[in-house]
Order: sequence, then structure tokens, then C-alpha cells
Amino acid sequence: MAESYITPRQTHDEFFPYSGCKEDQLRFLLRYAVLAPSHYNAQPWKFRLHSDGIEIIKNASRAALTVDPQLRELTISCGAAVRMIEVAARYFALEPQVIFPSDNQSDFLARIELIDRHEPSDQDALLFHAIKERQTNRGLFTDAIIPNEVTKSCLASARELGVELGFTHNKRLKMAFASLTAFAVRHQLSLPWYRLEFASWMRSSISLKPDGMTGFGFFASNLPSPLARTTMKWLNRGKQIGIFNKNKVITASPILAVISTDADSQESWINTGRLLSDLLLKLTTVGLSASFMNQAIQEPKLRKQVAKLFSCEAKPQLVLRIGVAEKVQWTPRMPVDDCII
Repeated sequence: MAESYITPRQTHDEFFPYSGCKEDQLRFLLRYAVLAPSHYNAQPWKFRLHSDGIEIIKNASRAALTVDPQLRELTISCGAAVRMIEVAARYFALEPQVIFPSDNQSDFLARIELIDRHEPSDQDALLFHAIKERQTNRGLFTDAIIPNEVTKSCLASARELGVELGFTHNKRLKMAFASLTAFAVRHQLSLPWYRLEFASWMRSSISLKPDGMTGFGFFASNLPSPLARTTMKWLNRGKQIGIFNKNKVITASPILAVISTDADSQESWINTGRLLSDLLLKLTTVGLSASFMNQAIQEPKLRKQVAKLFSCEAKPQLVLRIGVAEKVQWTPRMPVDDCII
């Protein structure tokens, strides 16, 4: 199979252009950036290549405006892509530097430059190889323990990025959060425009589209029927789906992780995404799965209750479920060239 025709997940790492120019090296790193997690697997990023750096641009045309009117989750997704570039660069013996623009209102989110040589560590290699293995898994999780060294490493990354991270397996907290989640799900699914937007990102297992997600894990423990997308559009099943998600939090989410920041700013959201990728890759290295449970955060009134529940003086940005689960189908990715402007 020719290198130019393979998908990002099939990239041959040994083809990295060590002797090439910086622009060639940066272009190669984008193969790992596009494997970052994103809301609805919308892949809402664009990249502008220069001879000495990459600019990360948000693609607002891929926003889910019903639940993300401020493009908060979209920006977090772009931050996750930034971290994937950082991890890949260090593996290939290059030291990246992330530079934020002075104008926080533009679509230009960050710039990455390769500023020095880097001596890759064993940890660098572990995180890099986890990029292709990481996947969002919305299934039912069994009990898990995060190794202490992984917890410490994730907390250290959070401090470095100025982001707060907390873990809990407290049953009382999970039950309270599960109730907030069920309430948020019922409310969202009562809105016809939310159902239409959500359904627009649903894909069947045989879809050829390079984005979106299957319905597995959102509202059933088994794969959805071919009519799932139509059902989502036209029927309000908020009560049943709310109960399903409530039970999933209580009985099939051994650990919850909460990421929060002091403020809702573009830079804070980018750093949230950087920490997100860091956390997910480190969990992958020890065989743990994760998925998002953000419905309550997407509702402004409930977001305040989430902050109070988890004792966050800051702004909660993401809640993740963590545990052990069987692998699921890989989500598709757009070709790298389609993401370059």
C-alpha cells in the first residue's frame, strides 16, 4: 500500500523525514494530530503550515451550536490535537513550543514551533505509541484502578498547564452526578433542534463518511438498529436514554475524572484539550478506557451544580468515565490534506 493512500492510523512511523526540512516534518506530525478526540468526532480543526511552524485554526463550520454555542468544546478538541503534535514531536526527537495569539477572538488558536532537539524518553515512546491505540469507548466499564504513577503524572501535567484535574470513585458523588446527567439528557432530547443536530453526526457501522460516531453506547448497550438515526430525529426518548445514562454512570463507570479551569477563555480551553490528550494517552498505556459524560456541563444551570458537586472552585470543562472495556470499532478520520489550508 502506497504511503500517500494509507489512513492516519496506518501511518508508517519509520517514514518520518528526519533529514527533511521543518515544513516536511511538521506536515508528517499532522498525521497524529488528526487522531485526537473531538466532540461528536467532528474533527473541527484546520492547520496552516509554515516553514517554521503550524497554526491551529478552529473550523466553526463543524460546531454543534445547540450544545456548544461558545465553541468551548470545539476549542477543547483543537487543544487535544495540539497535544498530539507535541507528543509526536518529542518522540521524533524534536522539542515543540506552543505559542498563543494575543487576540483571543480570532479563529487562530495556537502556533506550534520546533525549537530544539529533544532526547526521547521511554515515557515519550509509550505516549507516542498510544496515539494510534487510543479510542473513545462509550461501552460499559468494569472496575479499574489507575496506577499511582499515572495519577501523579497526570496531576503534574495539569499543574504545568494551569488546569485542575480530579479523580473520584465515590459512590455518593457518582449517584448525584448520574442524576444531573439524566436530567440534562431528558432536557436536551426534548428539544427537536438538539435531536436533529445530534442525529446529523450519527453514522452507521458501514458509513463511508470520514467523521461522526456510531450510536453505540449513547442510548443502548448493543449496536443500534438501522433506524436509530431516524428515531433520534423524530422521537423524544429522553426519559429512557436518561435512565440508561444514569445507570451507566452509577454501575459501569468505576472512576470519574473532572477537568476544570479558573476561567472560560480560549487559552484555558486549549490547555484543557492538551491535558485531555495527555490523560487519555496515559490511561491507554495501562490498558484503561475512557469516554465523555458532558451533558450536565453543557447545560449552564447544571454546570454550576457540577462545580459544586465536585468541589470545583473553577469552571468544570469535561467529565470522563474511566474503566476497563473491550475494544470498539475505530472512528473514521478525514485525510490530513483535507485539514490543511
